Amino acid sequence: MDSSSGHERYHRTVVVDVGRWKADIDEVLAPLITEIWKVGIKTMMSCQEFKPGIAWIEFDSVDGLLRFLNIITRYEQGIDTLYNRIYYQDTASKWEYELSVMDVYDGKEESMVNGLACFRATVGVYFPTSDIPVLLHRLEESNKA
Repeated sequence: MDSSSGHERYHRTVVVDVGRWKADIDEVLAPLITEIWKVGIKTMMSCQEFKPGIAWIEFDSVDGLLRFLNIITRYEQGIDTLYNRIYYQDTASKWEYELSVMDVYDGKEESMVNGLACFRATVGVYFPTSDIPVLLHRLEESNKA
């Protein structure tokens, strides 16, 4: 499941345990990852400050990311709104997305001999750390409903 991205030497971690998922998570992101897991969205890795002022969460699928975005996003007018940072790419504090493709073939010899592949995609989202409180609030609201 989720783990910090190898940055544990820089960020303190805490154990997050929700249902079938358990991992050491950077302490600033731990409440957010907890709420993400409570709605059944799987994450792979995360970092509370991947670079200065920017957090990162890797979702195990595009569908997982889209579910997350649909929970936390509300249409709002204005340049410096969460909606604008998530959706439009023309702001200084915009969210950025990165698709990663990997082959997760079953590892059986016959798959390798037959040249079978099993591609899947994960998607990372990079966002301002200043957005964490509103994301947490909106996920908590969703989990109470």
